[in-house]
Amino acid sequence: MKEVIFKGTYFKYILLIAPLLTATLSKASSECFGKTSDGKNLKVRIETFGAKGEVKFGEVIFEDGANHYGYQLSKQNITQYFEFDDVNDGSAVIGLVAYSGNSAPVSIKYVGPNFVDLDLKTVFEKSSADLIRGNFIRVWKGPGYEITNQVNLNRLVCATWPEI
Repeated sequence: MKEVIFKGTYFKYILLIAPLLTATLSKASSECFGKTSDGKNLKVRIETFGAKGEVKFGEVIFEDGANHYGYQLSKQNITQYFEFDDVNDGSAVIGLVAYSGNSAPVSIKYVGPNFVDLDLKTVFEKSSADLIRGNFIRVWKGPGYEITNQVNLNRLVCATWPEI
């Protein structure tokens, strides 16, 4: 009889610990896309991990034809980040406040359709971004530019998705 109770106790512990282990291994990604006034593509991407959605890293990427450049956002410089995808209505909410090098601002506010599993550049070029009001991306132009030299976009599309 003791052996059965002992095995049952281990089974209970395994049932309690298993969700915690899988939750700490979870990961999510968010990406936003827009075009600068001079025609460059702009992507901002954030990766998270763990049950609390702790930020792993972020990056800002400018694409000018075949020339890609940008900068990383370390998790220490991301002061606020959240994402939410509502699978019931296909919407997403993404918010970011960060700094590159503790001084150059990067921020996103997005509430709109979650364009998950779609090419954001194609969605953007088909004018879906015109329908979404009140969203923005604000980023520093990157190394070689003054901190006050920034890109502000009000037309953008975003996606967020879990990676299990």
